[in-house]
Amino acid sequence: MRLWKRKAVPLQEENTSYDIYRETRDEVWRVLAENRMDCLPVDVELLCKKEKIDVYSYSNAQVLIDSLHLQKYCSSGESLVLVPDGRRIILFDDALPVNMHRFLIAAGFGHFIMGHIGAHQKDGIVPRFTDEENLQAGIFAGRLLAPLSVLWGMGVSSAREIADVCRVPTKTAEKRYARLCEIDERNLERGTKTGQGVLFLSGYERSAYRCFSPFIEDYRKNHNK
Repeated sequence: MRLWKRKAVPLQEENTSYDIYRETRDEVWRVLAENRMDCLPVDVELLCKKEKIDVYSYSNAQVLIDSLHLQKYCSSGESLVLVPDGRRIILFDDALPVNMHRFLIAAGFGHFIMGHIGAHQKDGIVPRFTDEENLQAGIFAGRLLAPLSVLWGMGVSSAREIADVCRVPTKTAEKRYARLCEIDERNLERGTKTGQGVLFLSGYERSAYRCFSPFIEDYRKNHNK
């Protein structure tokens, strides 16, 4: 399914950092639900393909890098978002571990999905993102690759398990596990007081979770043996 085209909204129009987080979280659930992603690790390159975004490693894009004189942009440990002649491209440093490849691709994908490109369309083929936009793309990547309610349903019990199952960098896994523990505590407190937890409040989140449900059930059966 084609992804809905989101209009660029300058981040300074948002009221708080939580607004940025919430907006990013909701976009992640929309992307997962509309594309009926149903297992972990999330196939981020498939999502890019659906959105007609080309993904290349530095090693496999040397001709492109040379022809567009991008050598100075191809920093070690980073990814690069390009918009040459109407194309949409993500380059990533393949000298890094695979889990980092996935995060870098997901962050580049997040720049496109969150509408950052439109704000920099006149900046040439290599958009220069603000610190807030880079932060939002990182938030997007972590939540896309390690969706919280799916991890909760699976009953994961460590950051190491998240890193292995979701194929994300260790730091990302640690942050997601810390958030999962926080959500568990808030769910217990809120559920006791109101009968309602803090997960599954979004329609897109519920739709995405239904797609993952067979995977979650199989994982719990196999993991608990």
